[in-house]
Amino acid sequence: MSQPTPGMPPGSLEDAPSVDTTPSGAPPVDKKNMALSTLIGLVVGVLLVVNAWNLWGPTAGLRSGQPAPDLALPMLGTGEVVDLQDYRGQVVLIDFWATWCPPCREQMPTLQRLADDPEFEAAVLSVNTDDPTADREALVETYLDYNGLTLPTLLDEGPVRARFKVRAVPTLVVVDAQGRVVTSSSGLHSEADLRAFAAEAAAQ
Repeated sequence: MSQPTPGMPPGSLEDAPSVDTTPSGAPPVDKKNMALSTLIGLVVGVLLVVNAWNLWGPTAGLRSGQPAPDLALPMLGTGEVVDLQDYRGQVVLIDFWATWCPPCREQMPTLQRLADDPEFEAAVLSVNTDDPTADREALVETYLDYNGLTLPTLLDEGPVRARFKVRAVPTLVVVDAQGRVVTSSSGLHSEADLRAFAAEAAAQ
C-alpha cells in the first residue's frame, strides 16, 4: 500500500490515480485546430458586423445638411436631361428604385399620389437603377404602365446612385430648396412620413 505524502491528508487529489476522461473510441482533441476554428469564426463575425454597420449604420448614406450631389440624368421616353439644379428653390423627393424590388412597387403609388397632389409643395423624381441592358427602357416603361405610374422617371447607369451612396432600394433622398440634403433613408415610408419629410425640408 502506498504511503500518504507527508503533510497531505489521506484521499487528497495528489494521491488520486490519473483518470483518462476521453470517451472510449473518441478521436483526440486537436487544440490547435479548435483554436484556429474559433479564431476564424470570430473574424467572420467581425466582418459581418462591419459590413452591416457600413450598410445601415449612422455613417451610411448622405449627411443631413450637406450639399446634394450632382444629378443630371436622361428622362425615360424623351431622353431629355433633367438636372437637380433646375429644381433649386423647391423641395425635391428623389426615389431610387428598381423593377425587381417588391418594396419599391409598394411605395411608388404613394409617391404618385403625392406627385399628383396640387397641394403637395415638393417635386418628386423617380430614379430607376435597373441594370443598363439593351431592353431596359422597354422593361421600365412596361412596369410603369402596368402599375399605372406616370412619375417622371430618370435612368441611372450607376454613377448617380454611387454619389448619393444608395446601398439598397428603395432609398429616398429629400433635398431642400437650397439644394441641401435633409434626409436620406432606405426602406418603405408611409405617406405621412413622406409629407413630414417634405414639410421639414420646406422649413429649412
